[in-house]
Amino acid sequence: MTNEKPYQVQIEDLSLTYPGGVEALRNISLNIHSGETLGVVGESGCGKSTLAGVLVGDVPGARNISGSVILRGPGGSEEDSIDMLTASRSALRSVWGIRVATVYQDPQASLNPSYKIGDQIDEAVRRRPELAPDGIRERTLQLLRRVRIAAPEDTTQRYPHQLSGGQQQRAVIAMALAANPDLLILDEPTTGLDVTTEARILDLVRELQEEVNAAIVFITHNLAVIAQIADRVAVMYAGEVVEIGDVRSIFHEPSAPYTAGLLSCIPRIDRQSGVEYRLRTIPGTVPSPDEQPEGCLFVPRCPFVVQHCRENHPELFEVAERDHRARCFRAEEVRVTGWPQERLERHENGGPENGGAPVLEGEGVRKEFGRTARRYAFFGPIVSEPLKAVDGVSFLLGKGETLGIVGESGSGKSTLLNVVAGLEKPTGGVLRMGDDELEPMVRQRSRIMLQRMQMVFQNPDKSLNPQHTVGSIMRRAVRVLDRQSSRRDRRERVADLLTRVGLGAHYMRRKPSALSGGEKQRVAVARALAGHPQVVLADEVTSALDVSVRAEILNLLNDLQASEGISYLFVSHDMSAIRHVSHRVMVLYLGLIMEMGQVEQVFEPPYHPYTEALMSAIPAPDPDVKTKRIRLGGELPETRPTGCPFHTRCPRFLGDICVQEAPPWQTASNGHGIYCHIPLEELANIPPLMQRDGEEEDAVAVPRG
Repeated sequence: MTNEKPYQVQIEDLSLTYPGGVEALRNISLNIHSGETLGVVGESGCGKSTLAGVLVGDVPGARNISGSVILRGPGGSEEDSIDMLTASRSALRSVWGIRVATVYQDPQASLNPSYKIGDQIDEAVRRRPELAPDGIRERTLQLLRRVRIAAPEDTTQRYPHQLSGGQQQRAVIAMALAANPDLLILDEPTTGLDVTTEARILDLVRELQEEVNAAIVFITHNLAVIAQIADRVAVMYAGEVVEIGDVRSIFHEPSAPYTAGLLSCIPRIDRQSGVEYRLRTIPGTVPSPDEQPEGCLFVPRCPFVVQHCRENHPELFEVAERDHRARCFRAEEVRVTGWPQERLERHENGGPENGGAPVLEGEGVRKEFGRTARRYAFFGPIVSEPLKAVDGVSFLLGKGETLGIVGESGSGKSTLLNVVAGLEKPTGGVLRMGDDELEPMVRQRSRIMLQRMQMVFQNPDKSLNPQHTVGSIMRRAVRVLDRQSSRRDRRERVADLLTRVGLGAHYMRRKPSALSGGEKQRVAVARALAGHPQVVLADEVTSALDVSVRAEILNLLNDLQASEGISYLFVSHDMSAIRHVSHRVMVLYLGLIMEMGQVEQVFEPPYHPYTEALMSAIPAPDPDVKTKRIRLGGELPETRPTGCPFHTRCPRFLGDICVQEAPPWQTASNGHGIYCHIPLEELANIPPLMQRDGEEEDAVAVPRG
């Protein structure tokens, strides 16, 4: 169906080459309408951010740029049109921040840490003083209210470091809206945010779609976000648009193999998932711009390839209906058959819930930061108390079992993992591996204990030495954890580990800088396996990865568990990943367990209101599946409230009992417990969160106290 709105941006035959003949963009032609949101998706290295740079006329280092990028006037008018490729620097300065505004992934990179938030937004408002008839600061306050920041007057007096990540991102969006731009570019604005903060930012984008007439370009590798935000979708691969069309056509009838592959990589919570199902993956990686194959660029990774694909480069062909085009000679077959899938037999664990002895046990684990302070040093009223980051958490982890730990940022997930790893000294409680009690700090633990427990961090760049080769990094890990091994044994062990994680021995000569994000994370997993561990602590290991790489890592963890019997403590704010890899789930809030049970039990009613809110914040990777949105009011409180710790944000608040009394631990079924005042019978009657072709009334919690 053709969009009747006028074009705001017209891109014709856009190509960009860097020195050395490196083609970063190839013959891109597309239009963006006024009031339309165009989603741009693809893996890292596909050219998404380069396209964003071209749209604002800022691509430093480019050798040749051809084609045209026409930005029309307000509402798509021909008047005041400008070609962003040929305009002078002074002409572009008159456009930047006024007609074109950009919101990037990291809000801290856009905010000056030395200036207050209000002063920075004031500066953006001054670019269009005619939009501030009541004064600059009043316009700033209006913008902060528009992006749903509570207490805007107080916020203007704060510095960026005094705001949460979600508040910082909303402040940057307020700056971008200050001049009422014709084109708004959102470049990965939710990557790295926890699930509830991401949901607030997406709610804000939906509101902006209704309130502004700007063309919006939303760049991300999260296809579920695109399904709920975009009107049309452009899928990019190796600098080309390989498919473009209406959001429903793209998600329901993907016709380019790459699009079908990306959609198949997503773990789902709206349909059957779990460790018995193997996520589909796209083999290989995006070719570098200077090593692109002849013919179709997707040939090395495509399951539909024939000889004709190797010899000829496909154009964008019309598929099925008007305005849906795919760059594939076999688009009709792809549309009908989809991406091929494998299955993985579920690894039956001998976890404690099934009568097996636990390999790791935590009993009443506590971690506090700070200390109790009184007004007059040793006497007088208490003015501050320790922050209880983890408070009395108990858990069991069985052999070959994955315990998923989920919650918002600040809920205590990573602190708990650091305490288990011995990186933080616990304030109280006991940790055991088998029959042995763990020393509180890692330096006090024996080499055998270090072998039995390893950790994989969120960012492999910070855990891999950039000066050493992969082989050197791996050999050192084997040497430290197995001092009896010979040099030959270490070489063979390293080669075996790299092969086991799908890399191969030839990676030993490479340094981390020569690896992709997924390859670095595979090296980190391989290093963790160097000592044949019983337990691996995984801290947000997939949060910053492309959708296809994330699927590979999740499959890898399941494969290793099935073959080695490894147990995982898997920390994530991604509920769909938690459902796919976990046998049991622990939901944390302000350092306390809100709910714990088998993964199937936690993801079906009855569930705790906090668990319900976390799941409702996950965008469904299908534009026709609507989720009942439960948005939590306010931020996590700095100090734990009395009574139920969740009562200040709970959408199912009961009244005084929640404020005055700590809730009981209710056992719903075998091993499934909920920390809540609401009777289990009432929680069990909560309807499903996700529904097709319809949406229930949204619920929003109002902050209290």
